[in-house]
Amino acid sequence: MSRLFTRLALILAALAHMPGGTAMAAPRHQSELAIASRDSFRIGDAGVVCTAARRSEDGHYASIFDRGYDVLCRDAASPVGTIYAFSGARAAADVAGNGPAPCQPETRVDDAALPGLTRIACRETTSGLTRVTYRLVRRDQTFMATGLAAYASALQLGLAALVTDRPVHGAISVAVTGSDDPAALARAQAERFDPAQALAAGMARANDGDHADATEFFDRLVARARRGDAGADRPALYLAGSAIEQSNLGNRAVADQLFARATRAGTGGDPVFARLYRNLYAMHRLDMGDAKGALATLDGPLTTLGDEAAFTDERLRAGFIDHPLAQRLSVDDAHHSRLSSEADPLTDTERAQLLDAQATYLRGEVHRLTGNAGLAARELRSAIDQFRAVRNGRVVSMAWLPADVFTAEAALAESAGHPDTAAALLQQAIDTVAVLSPDSAALLAAKARAAAFMVRQGKIDPALAAYA
Repeated sequence: MSRLFTRLALILAALAHMPGGTAMAAPRHQSELAIASRDSFRIGDAGVVCTAARRSEDGHYASIFDRGYDVLCRDAASPVGTIYAFSGARAAADVAGNGPAPCQPETRVDDAALPGLTRIACRETTSGLTRVTYRLVRRDQTFMATGLAAYASALQLGLAALVTDRPVHGAISVAVTGSDDPAALARAQAERFDPAQALAAGMARANDGDHADATEFFDRLVARARRGDAGADRPALYLAGSAIEQSNLGNRAVADQLFARATRAGTGGDPVFARLYRNLYAMHRLDMGDAKGALATLDGPLTTLGDEAAFTDERLRAGFIDHPLAQRLSVDDAHHSRLSSEADPLTDTERAQLLDAQATYLRGEVHRLTGNAGLAARELRSAIDQFRAVRNGRVVSMAWLPADVFTAEAALAESAGHPDTAAALLQQAIDTVAVLSPDSAALLAAKARAAAFMVRQGKIDPALAAYA
């Protein structure tokens, strides 16, 4: 049995209503958003992978309009530089470095994309490393980038993205830093992001199929909660996220331990997280080939995970909000306001309804895998109906559910001897994932499932093209 692809977009902080269109309407992709509206963005599009992560606080800020970003690169376990957008005039010396490092005079850089760009290079006396600072003045703003000279291409591309307020094409080439750990970037980001940002980044990687990187984010959040970092106050959620990623990676004994720790951590009576935990644990049981255990989890009573007070559906529908739930909603709303301009986020009841729809889909998967095709088909259709009952199915952040249902229905159609129907459903799943998560492992997996179907149908040449 192939493992289910876990959808962590259902987790609380990132679940948002996108108005207009249908359930399959294309959301505005991250690459189309203005740089100024993002918490992080990819720098360049080739070479070493580097990202810019917004700094919430910085000693160089002089007004609320100033912005700064750490530059994090995959081959380095700590930030390699910082880029800034300041309101008003600033001298390069303001951010050129700390201490009496010998610096060259400020000189103009020959960069056609950034006319007027200047550069200062300073050599640190203790480490012997050269740091560079770039500066560009545009009307009433000053843009700067400062960091290691070995990463000058990343600094310039990041600066260009700030100046143009959009992603900039270009390759990043740096000197070897001695780190060959592909998870170094994820670990560095998980430490530098605030907890809400780190949680959203972990979810995004899980949804894209980058389970190893997602695990790094959840593990670092668990560690930050343990040491009491400000804002890292949801240990049960972090542990559950880490648990399902370990299950996805095949580390099932570790996943069992993490789920047990999440149970002991408690949830503060949160009915939405209780549903999320139920779904994740059912997926884990399915990953282990335990369909009976998965069904028992889905059909059993919701647990409050060690909390004394039950949070009933009636209290949820009545709008009762206790202190822990109010605190969680406050965190989620604050994070949501940074990620989206949406003024009408989902209510907690709607989130619970969507998680119940996912549970119905999972029941359909259990019945399909155990050979009960008729009951499986009914559950899968019911899951779609439940999804569409929330804002007429216009919750694009939850559009993973129809994609997963299409895949399951394709398997049913193939088993029933309807290959044309199966092929059409698999293509619907591919189209949905392509809109939500282009250029991802999730999209490759959807294409691979379609290619495998073609092989089973004896269509070798189309299958090879799809695998390519």
